[in-house]
Amino acid sequence: MKDLLEDLQSCEEAIQATEKYIREDRTPAGISIILDDEKRRVYSTAIISCYELGKDDRSYWDKAFEYVEKVKARPILQALGNPEVRWSAFASEPLYDEYKRIASEVSALFVERSRGKSVDDEIRELSRALDQVMWRIQRPAATYAKPVEPVNVETVKSFLKRFPDMTLVDYFVTGDSVLGFAVTADGVVDALRTDFGPSGLEGPVWHLYTMIEQYRKWTEVQQRTTWASFLSPSNLFRLYDDLFKPLENALLGKNLIYFLPDSVLYYLPFHALCYREKQGVKFVIDSHDAAYAPSASVLKLLVERSEKRNVQRGKGLKSCFALAGPGLLYGKEEAEEVAKIFEAKPKKGTIGSLFEEKTIVKAWDLKKMVPIAEAKKRITSSDLQAADIVHLSCHSQMSSFSSVSALKLEDSDLTVEDICRLRLNASLVTLSACETQRSDIVTGRELAGFVGAFLQAGPPTVISSLWKVDGRSTKMLMELMYPNLKNGVTKVKALNEAQRALKSRLEEGEKVFICPYFWAPFVLVGSYF
Repeated sequence: MKDLLEDLQSCEEAIQATEKYIREDRTPAGISIILDDEKRRVYSTAIISCYELGKDDRSYWDKAFEYVEKVKARPILQALGNPEVRWSAFASEPLYDEYKRIASEVSALFVERSRGKSVDDEIRELSRALDQVMWRIQRPAATYAKPVEPVNVETVKSFLKRFPDMTLVDYFVTGDSVLGFAVTADGVVDALRTDFGPSGLEGPVWHLYTMIEQYRKWTEVQQRTTWASFLSPSNLFRLYDDLFKPLENALLGKNLIYFLPDSVLYYLPFHALCYREKQGVKFVIDSHDAAYAPSASVLKLLVERSEKRNVQRGKGLKSCFALAGPGLLYGKEEAEEVAKIFEAKPKKGTIGSLFEEKTIVKAWDLKKMVPIAEAKKRITSSDLQAADIVHLSCHSQMSSFSSVSALKLEDSDLTVEDICRLRLNASLVTLSACETQRSDIVTGRELAGFVGAFLQAGPPTVISSLWKVDGRSTKMLMELMYPNLKNGVTKVKALNEAQRALKSRLEEGEKVFICPYFWAPFVLVGSYF
């Protein structure tokens, strides 16, 4: 006990210095506040010490939760809490052209690597150059960035009192263990620690980490079969026992669980973890609705955004902007069916469906008060701005550098940077494409890809996918989900009910979609309503 208290005191002194540095630093939103390995280790030691001390005094678990929030929440919270800070808006043309040139070279090198060519050194060198250009682009935004602090445990308790059916399960990955905290309106009511080791999580978690790291080197067939292998019952049983079962008592009577993953666990479908009972295999989703968020602080911000939107536009999802990209099996039919549910027609799968050109005046003759210089500015299309739901059914191109990732349209790519330029009033964006949840395995950058870009564009909720999805089962899932949404069911209930229905669906007397590979890839990130 004495050693733990001494360790905690030492860590707290270092943390206070780090917190002071973060509060005083004025670098662009979300850049410098991603902790380096050394600083993260200090927080990790404090969190582990608080976990052990919390076995005798649970107030230490509350303190551990607050430290977890400080590590996980800040970069994403800073970006979402400063919507006026968008790095692309401040780029000069030559600087932006340089960014696009280097990004194009990086993308080409990834293609070469997928063909077996050894180009890792070149990729690393160009990625560093890309980081430097991005830093120069972002620098003018620094004065616009205002500090956004993570919530403390008292704020979370007050927030959860408004949603008594909700429990947060917050995970944190250290160098050799995973810690989890079950949080209700009473604070942290239970906690777990699972160490890596031969009989622990090393097998399935290491399998997941290796799979994500090596993923882009494989063919599409290898990617699909590897995910199907990872989602085997033995892995899901083991992960359930280590990451969920110790917190079961805290979740009794709670219908909605928000999973707040960390690091590689961001790619784990917690709703598909399972256990055995007399009637057979039972999944987490059979007993609970499941949604996801990167942290409690970000969840609170997105729920409040959803509430504000409902006040401004009224409750209910009445209109849908559905678009299908080229070459996707069942993609066009899916978009047509989704649009039909909302008595609409699918939009053409081009960049022109998303953006309109507006003439703006860049200079005036002040004597005659007439414009002397005009330019074209690309703005979000009126149809897209008016929609309650945005449904995009298309291929995606993923990159290790998130800003190079893009959704494939007929005439162009919709990049992450393009998405950040959108201004959306929608309550929900559904990314019915492969791997749209993917980003970096770095705490604070889990939403650096498509999901984070769409959340920054305005909507409080995004539905995205963890792996390369099956076209037919995805089309069925969407056809099951949207009628429920139109009838006023919450977003999380609509998705989860569709997933339950799909995995139980019979074809010729067989549950052909019972494997989580078919029904579990899509997750809801953000506000559940």
